[in-house]
Amino acid sequence: MAARSLSFQTSTISAWPPLIRIGKNHPLPVLRAFQKQTQYKMPAEISIKRTVSGEEQAIQSFVISVFDEFVGPDISQEGLDSFHYFMSLENMAERSKGNIQLAARTADGILVGVAEGRDNSHLTLLFVDKEFHGQGIGRRLFNEFIRIVKENDPSVEKITLNSSLFAFEIYRKMGFVQTAPEFKKVGIRCIPMELQL
Repeated sequence: MAARSLSFQTSTISAWPPLIRIGKNHPLPVLRAFQKQTQYKMPAEISIKRTVSGEEQAIQSFVISVFDEFVGPDISQEGLDSFHYFMSLENMAERSKGNIQLAARTADGILVGVAEGRDNSHLTLLFVDKEFHGQGIGRRLFNEFIRIVKENDPSVEKITLNSSLFAFEIYRKMGFVQTAPEFKKVGIRCIPMELQL
C-alpha cells in the first residue's frame, strides 16, 4: 500500500492507516479517517522574538485590527480613540525604550501575535490573530515575557495587567486573579488582575 501525503497548514507528513490483520489476507483499517486525504489545522511553526526597529507599522496595524475586533465592541468611541492614540507610531517608539516588546511570527514571517509589558512586571498588550487562537501562542508569548522579566530581575514576584472584558476568562485560565472591581480609564473598560510567580 502506498503512503498517502496529508497536507497540513505548514508541513506535509506521510501516513497510511494502521492495519489489524485478521486471518491471512484481511486487512482492517483501524483509523478510517486516514484513508482519505484530509485537511487538518495544525499549529504552525511559530518563533517568538523581541521586536526590532522597523517592525512598528506592521505591529501597529496588527494590534489595532485585533483590538477593534475583539475589544472594540465593549468600549466607547472614546476608548477606541484612546487605544489608537496609545498605538501611534510615536508612542510605540517611546515605549520601546524601556518596555519588553515581543512578536510571534510564522516560519514565513507572518505576524500572528504581539505582547508588550512595562515596569518589568505589568503586561500591557497580548494579542493573537483570530486564525491562530487556541494554538497556545498567547501562552508562549506570555511565558517568554515572564522569562525576560525574571532574567531582568529574579526578585519579581507577580505580573499585573488590566484585562479587557473579552480577555478576562483567558487570563483567568492562565492563573490570573481579579484584584479589584472593573474600572473605566479613557473610555476603556478594564479589570485589574495579577499572577503570583
